Amino acid sequence: MNGAVLILVLRGLFAISLFVFLGWICYILWKDLRQTIKNSTEYQIPAINLTIHESGISYSFNQPEIFIGRDPQADLYIPDDTLSGIHARVFYKNNHWMVEDLQSTNGTQINEERLSTPSVLIDGDEMACGRIRLHVHLNQG
Repeated sequence: MNGAVLILVLRGLFAISLFVFLGWICYILWKDLRQTIKNSTEYQIPAINLTIHESGISYSFNQPEIFIGRDPQADLYIPDDTLSGIHARVFYKNNHWMVEDLQSTNGTQINEERLSTPSVLIDGDEMACGRIRLHVHLNQG
């Protein structure tokens, strides 16, 4: 009877170790999949270049969301009184760069048309935030 109990205990330990091993494999695969998805998403965002017309200074971004405003915390900080603290948001969605006005006082325009809803940006667009004009250049993937 002692031998039967020992075999039962060994079987139980083997089963537990097998489940721990399978759980560890699933965790490693899940972690690797998350990293692969994160890496592939980062590479899918093409850079956008915004050039301030008045100064000729160009800024390049490849993050999925850019805030423009006179608040020093904005991604594109422009210290101009005609801009709101956080004036506009440029974001990448559905393989397109888009811009939306964030209820700014002086509005946001694309090619001299005031925005009322988020709009798709195309290469060569001129965006105006307050009196600041930005030239848009999109890198093609």
